[in-house]
Amino acid sequence: MILREEKKTRRPDANAAMWAGPLRDIAEQAWVKGRRYSAETWHEFYKREYLPDVDDPEIDLLVRDGYRKWDTDPGGERVLIGSTTQLTVRGMAIYMQQVEAHGANLGVQFHVAPGKYEGRE
Repeated sequence: MILREEKKTRRPDANAAMWAGPLRDIAEQAWVKGRRYSAETWHEFYKREYLPDVDDPEIDLLVRDGYRKWDTDPGGERVLIGSTTQLTVRGMAIYMQQVEAHGANLGVQFHVAPGKYEGRE
C-alpha cells in the first residue's frame, strides 16, 4: 500500500476567473503583429506555452495523476491534450502568473489585480 497526500485540484471558480479576468483583458487589449486575438485563441496559445511538460522537475506538485500534455494523432502529428482542469491549485497559480506576465509584457492593464483570483495560492 502506498500512502501519499491528496493533491488539491484547482477549483472551477479559478477557471471562471481566468476567462472573466486575464483572458478577456488580453483579448480586448493586446495587439500582436497588427491584430487582436480571441480569448479562445489566447487560451490555446497559453496552454501550449505554459502547461507543464512531464519533464518539469515539480510536475508532481503541479498536476493531477494521469496528466499528459501531448499525444499523437493517427497521422503521427503531435496534439495538445493537456487541460487546465488537470492542474493542482499550485499548478493553476503558476500558470496564471505566466499568463498575466505575458499579458503585462503586451501592455495589458488588468481589471482585476493579477494574483487576486479565488483558488489561488
